[in-house]
Amino acid sequence: MQHPDAVLDTIEGPLAKVVCLFGGEQTFNGAVKRLLHQKDVPVLSFSSVAGIEAADLSDRPIILVVDVATLPEALSLQTLYEAVKRSQDIPPDLVCLLPKGDLRLQLQARRTGALACYEQPVSPEVLSEWLGERSGPGLVAPYRVLVVDENAEEAEVMEQALTEAGMIAQSLADPFQILETLETFQADLLIVNQQMGEMTGLELVELLRDQGRDATDMPVILLFPEPCSPRERYLLQRSGDAVLCKPLEPERLVEEIKDCVQKARVWQGRHQQRKDQDSLSGLYNRMVFLKHLNRALSEEGIQDPGNGVLFIALDHAKSVIKQLGRGCGDYLTKFLGNRIQECLAPTDIAGRIGDFSFGVLARRSEESALMTLAERIRESIATQDEIGQAGALSVSVGIGLFYPPADDALTMVSRAKKGCGKAQARGGNQVVAYERAVPKTRSPERDETLAGMISQALYADDFELLYQPIVPMRAQSLKNKYEVSARLRAPDGEYIPPLYFIPVAQRYGLLPALDRWVLSHALDRLRQELEHLSGASGLQFFIHQTLETTQKEDWIHWFREQILMRDLIKMRPVLQFRLRDVMKHPKEAEQTFRALEKLRIKICIIQFDGRSRSIGLLETLPVAMVKLSMELVRERDPQQIAQIVHRIHRRKTAVIAPGIEHPNTMIRLSGSKVDFVQGTFLQFPSNTLSYNFQEINL
Repeated sequence: MQHPDAVLDTIEGPLAKVVCLFGGEQTFNGAVKRLLHQKDVPVLSFSSVAGIEAADLSDRPIILVVDVATLPEALSLQTLYEAVKRSQDIPPDLVCLLPKGDLRLQLQARRTGALACYEQPVSPEVLSEWLGERSGPGLVAPYRVLVVDENAEEAEVMEQALTEAGMIAQSLADPFQILETLETFQADLLIVNQQMGEMTGLELVELLRDQGRDATDMPVILLFPEPCSPRERYLLQRSGDAVLCKPLEPERLVEEIKDCVQKARVWQGRHQQRKDQDSLSGLYNRMVFLKHLNRALSEEGIQDPGNGVLFIALDHAKSVIKQLGRGCGDYLTKFLGNRIQECLAPTDIAGRIGDFSFGVLARRSEESALMTLAERIRESIATQDEIGQAGALSVSVGIGLFYPPADDALTMVSRAKKGCGKAQARGGNQVVAYERAVPKTRSPERDETLAGMISQALYADDFELLYQPIVPMRAQSLKNKYEVSARLRAPDGEYIPPLYFIPVAQRYGLLPALDRWVLSHALDRLRQELEHLSGASGLQFFIHQTLETTQKEDWIHWFREQILMRDLIKMRPVLQFRLRDVMKHPKEAEQTFRALEKLRIKICIIQFDGRSRSIGLLETLPVAMVKLSMELVRERDPQQIAQIVHRIHRRKTAVIAPGIEHPNTMIRLSGSKVDFVQGTFLQFPSNTLSYNFQEINL
């Protein structure tokens, strides 16, 4: 009979390791379990040793994840691990979650034999990513292994064994060519033969370190033949993550590679987490916070009332700094970051947005819980006495909800920021939930309000253009590609995405004027880039238009003149049209596309569903590219996507996959042969053209 504190979700697959969560905070564990379920990783929860023993997992390999700080005083980490170990046929992997900076607990974890240690706070996404990889079923990109060995025959045997194990392997006979090889072959791990002609494996590793390629960043397995002197073995073990003797057993080599890469990724994750943090507040920096926020927009259930964004700003910041002195600014930022972090649940994500302003992404069961969190943060700072007496500092907090759906992170921050602004206008030290200037529900009054805002924005030249990169999956593209999209600002400053105002513009007859505004201003930006940026001739914009607009009698002539007057012959844009629009008006589409073909303007059909009827359009229309629908990218089996891409490629048409909001989506698409990808995982829409296409590493 199963112990009642063990929650068995599902255990399938004989090779899958079962993740066992021991102790820890309930909300955090729930988030980890949810994310692991998406990867088909089996999960169990425990609160006692008896629970693990009663679950009877003796015939299953397990990963024991222990929140060390929550262990009862009478139960040490060593005692827990030994008890679980005795109940298992296979020794469990031990993963420890540790308080930041507690060296005593870190030492305990090391002595107990922890495979991986994560300092709190660790995000559920980071932990579940690693656990999914270690467990087996989780989607993982093939490991890339570079074998450095002058013995071509032995290197070929290793390369073949690794390829058969599902890895991507490449061999290198000349160790002096390793720098050039690593530039083109992005290796996850090196296998280096110790005995080579002009240099030893140990010397090669030391030379790589001198070049800034630390072996802790890229794990190294050193190979040597027996016998080996004690001193040589000692030096090898210091330089490599693993030392193996020839001849090698393929199974042992594969397992050693997996172990080394996975251990290295714990270190890399901690290193990346430090890079992602703002150095003063200890929270995420602005860019990383916005990335997390953008990914949250696609989560199932994110529009439930309990999910939202808090914007926290120091009241009367200038006068506070004046009283404290300019040298106290850094200390104040650190203090505010610490106070905010202390109020958060493990699943909350916080970031520094401005000098003394912060954002929090919080998921709760109901809207009142968001208000409770905001009040807790406000009160924590209002009652502090570390910087002056109680009441010397205060913050205002605004709350923005995810419903109605927001198009991007900037919209969500804008909602919360407006609530904060209202709180400060009322004197500060308050919490205000933002209410939209545009009503949530559709009504004639709402549409009329939006139509008036669109007309005013057209008259005042007050739309804003944002740009999102479209990134090549394989070979470097000759042109840096960006999709252009418009945002409308409400009177209260919130961004209104095209999803809301485009249909209203169409119903009120404003769409042709809006399409022309977007096209002409995007061409203006292209012209600016041509004048000010070197190499800007390699820039290409993807601009949305509608057939209703292009069917206007003078549109083709107008568009041609717009290109010529800006001298953009070498920087012609790609025009995007919705599949539904093309299917509904096939004759108008063919007429427009043929006319654009004469101007050497390429066409991209977006929201492409991959059905046979849609693919048939590519036989009759001059379409250079299609952008798959987000539903197809997210929901279809990767093999089905690959088949659709193959059918599209047969029509000599390139394929763009949008909605890339997580590395797992990239992994799912790795074998589909799509040509380009786009999404917030790469970069969210921005008013700058800042993506570095030269450092693409997909």
